[in-house]
This record gives sequence, C-alpha cells and structure tokens, in this order.
Amino acid sequence: AVRQSLHHLKNHEYEYVLILSGDQLYQMNYREMFELHKKSDAELTVATIPVTAEDATGFGIMKTAEDGRIESFVEKPAMEELEKWKSPGAQGSPEKEYLASMGIYIFNKRTLDRVFEENTTSTDFGKEFIPKEIESGGRVFSYQFDGYWTDIGTITSFFDANLELVKPLPS
Repeated sequence: AVRQSLHHLKNHEYEYVLILSGDQLYQMNYREMFELHKKSDAELTVATIPVTAEDATGFGIMKTAEDGRIESFVEKPAMEELEKWKSPGAQGSPEKEYLASMGIYIFNKRTLDRVFEENTTSTDFGKEFIPKEIESGGRVFSYQFDGYWTDIGTITSFFDANLELVKPLPS
C-alpha cells in the first residue's frame, strides 16, 4: 500500500513520513515518537511495545541497544528461538521481555525513497525493509509505547478487543 501511494507524495514538500497500520486499536501521541526520532537523529523509527513470549511469535521482534537503537530484527520468531531475542531495554511487567513492532513507522524522506528504490520487489516492512536497513547500518530506533494497544488483524482479535472495551466498570 505504501509503495502504491508514494506517487501522491511527489507533489508535496516534506521531510518525514508517518506510516500507520490499519489493523490496530490504540491511542498514541505521535508527537512524542516524532520528537524521539529527531532527537536520536534516526532515519527510521519503529513504534514498539513490550510483549510476552507467548505473544512474541506473532510479531516482528527486535533487540535494542541502551540508547534505543535497533540492533537486530526478526519477523515472527519461532518459540525455540525466543531466548536470544529478549531485549534488555523492554520496559513493562517482568514477563514482557520482548519488543514487538507495532507497525507504526517514521521515515526520513530520503530514507523512505532510498529503501523503495533499492528494494524494488520488496513489499513487507518487517520481513524485508527493516532488517535490510539495520544490516546496512541505517540509524533505526525504537520508540517504546506504554499505552493501550492491540492488534485487530484477525476476526478473533477484533472481537476480543471489542469485548475488552465493553467490560462493565467496577462498582
């Protein structure tokens, strides 16, 4: 979808692009993510959220340095691989030791243009673009989100999210 929409951007002047996934439910202040992107002199910033081992196998998982720079990234790791993907930078409850991609990205314009020009047949951020950018030495950083977020990419997850939102308030 992003590749098909790039031609619309050619008619505008911009320095940064915020890319959002359409199958999630959350409320985020994008300005905080953007400020981190600029402060760290990032070329690409990936919004992340700490998850449990059980959930980690369904997401793109990354290891980060102390400064938040993403050192490595794997899409949907197998359960037996998870031990090596624990991220010391993951904040949250003790059982949430993995940083998952939320599918929310900020790209510098030059980086976005270059990534698509160099990867003419690639179509997936998690499987292709992000790992290649990290491997090539790009300045790729994690923005850890600490609010409510859920993936609603399946019928089951959509209904689960709606059930969670309509729970009666405690009396």
